[in-house]
Amino acid sequence: MKNIVFDLGGVLFARDKNKSTQEFHEFFSFIRSERMPLFWEEYDRGASTLGEVTDMLARTTGCPREKCERFLLLSIDMQEPVAPTERLVGDLKAAGYRLYVLSNMSREFIAFLRRFPVYRLFDGEVVSCEEGTVKPEPRIYEILLERYG
Repeated sequence: MKNIVFDLGGVLFARDKNKSTQEFHEFFSFIRSERMPLFWEEYDRGASTLGEVTDMLARTTGCPREKCERFLLLSIDMQEPVAPTERLVGDLKAAGYRLYVLSNMSREFIAFLRRFPVYRLFDGEVVSCEEGTVKPEPRIYEILLERYG
C-alpha cells in the first residue's frame, strides 16, 4: 500500500475546544448530529454560499444574524492542525507514501486550510465544494479513483 487518503475535518484539522466558549459549542451542536443538516451538506457541496448558510442558521437557531456570522467566521479561523495527525502525515510523506485528501468542505474552510504547511504535503485532493458532490454519495469516491487510481 503506497496511497493513503485523509479526511480533513476532525482528522487533520480541528478547533481546540479549550479556546472557545460553551455557547460556541452549543451553537454548532448540529454538526454532531447523526445526520448532517441539509443546509450544511449543501454548503459543503458548494451549492450554498456563506451568506445563505448564515441566514439559515439565524432562522433555525433564533440567534441574531450578526452573531451567526461571527460564529461561522470564528469557526473557520479557529481551525488548526491536529498535532499527532500532522506528524503522521509528515512521517508518511517522508516514507514515500502518496497522500490524498477526500473531504466534505466548504469553499471558505478549504481556502483557510490550504494555507497550512501540512496541506502542501498532499499529492492530490477531492474536495466536495469543488466537485458538487459530498460523502457518502458514490460520485465523490468515483472522482477520487478516476483522478488518482
